[in-house]
Amino acid sequence: MTDDFAVRGADELGRIAKHLKTEGNTELKRELMRALQRAGKPLKAKAKEAAREGLPHTGGLNELVANSAKVSVRTRTSASNPGIRLVASLKGHDLRAMDRGKLRRPVFGHMDRWVTQDITPGWWSNGMSSHEVIAPVRREVMEALEDVARRIARG
Repeated sequence: MTDDFAVRGADELGRIAKHLKTEGNTELKRELMRALQRAGKPLKAKAKEAAREGLPHTGGLNELVANSAKVSVRTRTSASNPGIRLVASLKGHDLRAMDRGKLRRPVFGHMDRWVTQDITPGWWSNGMSSHEVIAPVRREVMEALEDVARRIARG
């Protein structure tokens, strides 16, 4: 389960990343990566909140996913595809299918029989794409980019 967050200024991030690569400035690149990680960190809590609110409460699936899913922030500073990526996984569960509205589960009392149950789709994609979730991340990424750009300009 992944989600890419488009940040206005991705072209700026790409230009800065390209400059850092050609100049070989590993310290500034490391600093930019740390800033992107910091910007994406609040998304982990938002992902857990999205699971609690968007997945079925009956049976505790929402709490299971919120408490047990591994959520990580991955950053890319490649000139062609820069950004922050949020990745979630939970062993034995298809989070992507759940986001599409399909839950595969055993029949209660008959663990050898499985069914596909329809659930409300979009727990991840809708819950993580709202302006309230993305705006602070976008703002922090832009601040980090501006800081790195200023430092590059200073030499």
